[in-house]
Amino acid sequence: MLESALASLYWTVVSADSLDQVADLLPGPWAAVLAVESGDPDALAIIRTLRKSAPATALCVLVDELSPEFDRQLYIAGVDAVFAKPVEEQEIVEALVAGFMARRG
Repeated sequence: MLESALASLYWTVVSADSLDQVADLLPGPWAAVLAVESGDPDALAIIRTLRKSAPATALCVLVDELSPEFDRQLYIAGVDAVFAKPVEEQEIVEALVAGFMARRG
C-alpha cells in the first residue's frame, strides 16, 4: 500500500533490510521510512549519522510502541516524524511529503 501511494507521487521506492543499508543509499533518497525498536540506542546513533550525511532527506520512523522519552530522543537525533504501529499509510505519506517540502525549503 505504502509503495503504491508513493509511486502515485512519482517517487521511486527502494527497500533496505537494515539502517546500515539505508546509510549506503544516502544522500540519494529524498525521504526514508525507518523501522526501529523503541529504546534502541544503536538506532539513535545511526539516525544521527544518517541526518549528518543527508540533511535534506526527510526521515520518518516507525516504532513498535510509543515511548515519549525515546520518541523525544528520535526527534533530537533528527527525524521528522515518529509513528507507532498500527499506522495508516496515508499518515506516513503525508509526513514524508511534509518533511520533504520542509527540508527543500
